[in-house]
Amino acid sequence: MKTKYLIFGIVAFVILIAVITNPNEDRHKSAVKSKILSLTLTLQKPVDEMGDVNSPLAQAGMGLGSMIGGAIVEQLVNTCVSEDNYVLFSLTKITWNGETRIIGVGVFGNVFLTDKIDETLKKGFGGNTEEEEMKMKEREQEKMDSLFNDAAKSVKEEEEIK
Repeated sequence: MKTKYLIFGIVAFVILIAVITNPNEDRHKSAVKSKILSLTLTLQKPVDEMGDVNSPLAQAGMGLGSMIGGAIVEQLVNTCVSEDNYVLFSLTKITWNGETRIIGVGVFGNVFLTDKIDETLKKGFGGNTEEEEMKMKEREQEKMDSLFNDAAKSVKEEEEIK
């Protein structure tokens, strides 16, 4: 009999903790903002490839870009991200072009975003999914092969003329 009360007590305690620590809408929005900002940083070309990192102009440009990007992300998240609270847990939802999708779940004070959000955000920020990257590489290779074949043909034709 004591075992039943103990199990009931533990379950009640876990439920109480889940209710108390269920993340609010601000936590959900903050998690999405963090994810978008970290993704935009990984999608940027390395600054070393673009030129001198230490020049004042480069530093000013990076600072300005970060400020503008942060403001845009803030506005985007505030208008498109919402949270549905189910007392024990909550869902992170994003509405884009009239379509609403669940992109995460909040429980015990944490917000967990799905892996699909990376692909969605990459597409939205001009990045490509792995499948699209492969297709692009194949098309580039086909173009290079075609150019090489055309160049080889014209060299051969010139040799035949001589």
